[in-house]
Amino acid sequence: MKGLLFNEDRKERFLDEITNSPDSRRVYRRIFVKSHDDEMKYGKDLCEFTEEQLVSFLTSLQPTTDAAADHNGRVVSSYLGWCIKNGHTPSNENPLESFTPEMFAQLVDHKIKIYISEDELNYVLGGCQNAQDQLMLVLPFYGVCGEAGSEIRYLKNTDVDFINKKLHVKNVKEMTTPVGRKVQSYTERTVTIDGPNSERVFDIIDRAIKQTHYIRRNGMVEDDTYGVRTVLVENNFVARSGKTNTEHFNDAIDKTTYFRRINIVSKTLEFPYLNAKNLQRSGMIFMAKNLYEAEGKLEKEQYLKICEQFDVKPSMWFSLKKFCNLEAIYALYHTGNKSLTI
Repeated sequence: MKGLLFNEDRKERFLDEITNSPDSRRVYRRIFVKSHDDEMKYGKDLCEFTEEQLVSFLTSLQPTTDAAADHNGRVVSSYLGWCIKNGHTPSNENPLESFTPEMFAQLVDHKIKIYISEDELNYVLGGCQNAQDQLMLVLPFYGVCGEAGSEIRYLKNTDVDFINKKLHVKNVKEMTTPVGRKVQSYTERTVTIDGPNSERVFDIIDRAIKQTHYIRRNGMVEDDTYGVRTVLVENNFVARSGKTNTEHFNDAIDKTTYFRRINIVSKTLEFPYLNAKNLQRSGMIFMAKNLYEAEGKLEKEQYLKICEQFDVKPSMWFSLKKFCNLEAIYALYHTGNKSLTI
């Protein structure tokens, strides 16, 4: 993709040397694509930016978590170090080398709202034109997702127990061997979705199974070359592709379709941070709220219950406290009502 990067050949050489991972390369390259406008504005490469200019650029990336801010900073810092090593800058100083994670964390705008409440989820669901899309939004909130949404993508009609409100799901890992052959491995579990909202969740699943036509782009179609509606394939999976978008009529939808559908809803309903990860975390906060209200505490015991529902390793329970805590509960559910002591 020529023309997307400032000093493209230099940055491509850096990417060639720094990583062999296609995923890492995409993440690094995305940052360089975003730095292009500032590099054009200042008339110089990123490696020649002053500390003030670097901080301004990293802030403009709008990281929503401390970890994301630190990662962005480390990517840029590694590029600066590489440029110094290869003589691409007259300076031998890397302004970001001394930055700590705490310093990068100051670049996060904590006013940005990335998690949603149950009421906001219901608002989003109400704005969806397809039960197929609702499915991909509601299940992560209640603990069903898996790698690249595989617990949703591989969910079959026969995996749904409407009476007992249970789903038998597969977390599928898709890999490509060195010779280019695609292989899969998976783990299985049974997830119970109970409580007052379970009826709505299973109603969405039922309507997704019965849906025969898909409304493209959540009804906001500018180019109607292919029409507003497309016929869904008929197979045993709950989530299904449109017939115009697939040659594999009996397969689960691919992860690209899964992410695209969530992204379209995010854009059409103007919820810019709506994605599977944030939906999961929003659901964890909701479950934490319910546990806190029922049991009067939010400690290891309650976090382990959240881990079980959302398929998080029990040993990782403490990491949930960073975003799933009483402060987050208060922010989403008790604004103006201090029934929770923070």
